[in-house]
Amino acid sequence: MLKNKILFILGFLLLSAFVKAQAQYSVSGLIVDQETAMPLVGASIKITTANKGVVTNDKGEFKITNIANGKLQLSVTHTGYKTLDTTIEVAGKNIVNLKIALVHEEEDLEEVVIVSSSRTNSRIEDLPTKVEVLGSEEVHEENGIKPGNIASLLGDIAGIQIQQTSAATGNADMRIQGENSLTNRYPIVVICLMKPLC
Repeated sequence: MLKNKILFILGFLLLSAFVKAQAQYSVSGLIVDQETAMPLVGASIKITTANKGVVTNDKGEFKITNIANGKLQLSVTHTGYKTLDTTIEVAGKNIVNLKIALVHEEEDLEEVVIVSSSRTNSRIEDLPTKVEVLGSEEVHEENGIKPGNIASLLGDIAGIQIQQTSAATGNADMRIQGENSLTNRYPIVVICLMKPLC
């Protein structure tokens, strides 16, 4: 009976020593911008020696749990900031609390070309879309723009067909490249009489 008690106590002591050696720790902290001290949302924190990682929350906070004690390699990354690699010591404390400041990474961007379809000072025929231009000669041949001869003038443009729908009223139907309109309602036609643009 005494032998069993001694074995039980010895086993309990060995087990508690083993559990203490395998105690799990936590690493938590805050990631901020070095210049502004503002929290960085979405920063990635990875303990490379333990192959564990997390991302900061909306307050710049993080917590990595179930870490063994000892020296750990910590890597902190965030878009637009320099990567921070450091070693931390986890021993004697159950929770290690860190405050890490990241430095902006300076990058030279290459040339960027932006194409826009907004107002421009370019000539209409130079725009990056299909444009048919009637010169001033064609407009003057029709004796100016009057309601009666607009259909005749537009009929000179490639891809546009004018068909008279009523002889009594003079109404006409316009088809652009085989369609009644671009949105099945109204065709888009621009008549430009401004000298610098046309």
